Formats: sequence, structure tokens, C-alpha cells
Amino acid sequence: MNGTRGRWAWAGACATAAALAPAGVTAQTPVDCEHASPYFDLTFPGGTVQDLVREIREVYPCANVALMEEAREYPVPPMELRQVTVGAALALVEGRRELEDHRWQYLGVDSHEIEGRVDRVYRVYSESSVEAGPALMTPSVWGLAPILEQGLSEEALLGAVDAALKTFPSEATVRFHEPTGLLIVRGTKAQLDLVERVLGELRAAAKEKADSSQAVTIQLADQRARVAQAESRVALEMKRVQIERAKLDSLEDADRDNPWIAGKHEIAVAEAEAALRSAQAAYEREATVLRMLTEGKGGKGDDRR
Repeated sequence: MNGTRGRWAWAGACATAAALAPAGVTAQTPVDCEHASPYFDLTFPGGTVQDLVREIREVYPCANVALMEEAREYPVPPMELRQVTVGAALALVEGRRELEDHRWQYLGVDSHEIEGRVDRVYRVYSESSVEAGPALMTPSVWGLAPILEQGLSEEALLGAVDAALKTFPSEATVRFHEPTGLLIVRGTKAQLDLVERVLGELRAAAKEKADSSQAVTIQLADQRARVAQAESRVALEMKRVQIERAKLDSLEDADRDNPWIAGKHEIAVAEAEAALRSAQAAYEREATVLRMLTEGKGGKGDDRR
């Protein structure tokens, strides 16, 4: 019996969705909601919640959405969504906004099960705060020195804060004390919360930059050590070549005419020279890496050869 009621309820829901569908989805073009994939792509250019629900129904006619009258004109920004469900798309618009009279409008979404089905019916509603009148304005202070020390200009930082505060209808007061690097903002709790989020993002970016710079500094120190080690090896192999050549040059005439003795010394010289060439090539590689790292950090490079 429960299964029968579930099938009836779902059929009724799909009939409702078909009735609300746009031109092109008619009674002559039935939609098999029982087997339809609940996932769809959605390109929404922006508008109101009413516009968004209409777009969802266009791409997914089986959507069951009850849109309350007071929520219809709530603004929704543009969205580009891939493989979402009705619930996921609607969840993105939940939130609140400050109205011109300093009240807050809240947009919410709740859902109800369809008996026997995984799909749900969604209700989009809106509520406004009952308090009217000016919102409470309080001051807050932030130290900006750690962010500014990483190279971000005061103009860019204050511009980001100003852009964030311009999203509110009410004006906040912003002051920057340059000698101490203190930012003082007087605004509503929502405004101060947004400033904190903006500064949090800037702090994170500054920390990432500092960590990256420290990593490069460590890498440079390590590479300089490798270059010095390669340079020492070149000097050692060069000394070895000199020694082996001196041994060959100091042979007595009798030994020089002896193929075995002379050949042994000539092989030692050749091996020493080969080791020297290898050490010089290794040095050039390490020195090239050091130059690249130094130039990447904004330096003049390393001219050692």
C-alpha cells in the first residue's frame, strides 16, 4: 500500500512539474521523472529567485519547487553550475541581505520527502527582521603592518576594504593611521565581519608569499653550497691532473721508452683529465641552476665560472 501511495504521489509531482515547464515541454512531450537523472547543468545570467526557479524548471522539468511570494524578488547573482541537483542549486541562494531601512531579509530553503522517492519537494521562503531603525554601529581596529610588510601597497589594501564596504547600503567610517599601520572601521557587525574576512584573505596571501620567499632563500643557500662543493671538486681534480702530468714528465728516458711504464702514466693522466672534465661539467650545471634561482628572485645572478 505504501509503495502505491508513493508512486501516486510522484506521478502527481511530475504532472505539476510538467504543467510549470516552459514551451517545448508539453502534455504531448511527457517527462519520465521516475528514470530521469537528477543531475543537470545550469547557466544562470543573474536575476531574482523567481528567475532562477524558472531556469531550473527549464533544464529539469521534474523539479518540485514551491516559491513563496515574499521570496520571489530576492536578487541572485550569475551562476555557472555543472552536474548539480535541485537541492544543491537552491542551497546556493540561501543567505541574507541588508535592506534600505536597515532591516535584514533572510532567504531560506527547506525540503520535504516524497513518499517512496529519493527526490524531494523544496520550499523557498523569505523572512525579514522585525527591528527597524538605524543599525548599531561599533568601531573595530586591525593592525595592517604584517600585510604591508609583504609588499602590498596601502592603496591596494584600503581599496579592497572600501570595495567590500560598498556592498552595503549604509556607510561605514574608515580611517587609516599610517605611522602605526592601524586600520579603524566604524560600522555594523555585518560590515566589520566582512572587513575581517577581507583582511583574513590578505593575511593568508601575505603568509603564502612570505613562506614562498623563505623557501626560495633556503633553496638558494642549498644551491650555493652545491656550487661551492662542485668548485672544490674541480680544484681537486685539477690538482690531480697536475700531479699525474708531473709524474709523466719526470720519467727517465729508459722508463719513457718502456711502453708499460709510460703507458701506465699516460692512462693516469687521461683518467685525471676525464675526471676534471666531468667535475667542470657538474660545476657548470650547478652554477647555471644558481643563476636561474638568483635571477628568479630578482638578483643579478652568479657570475662565477
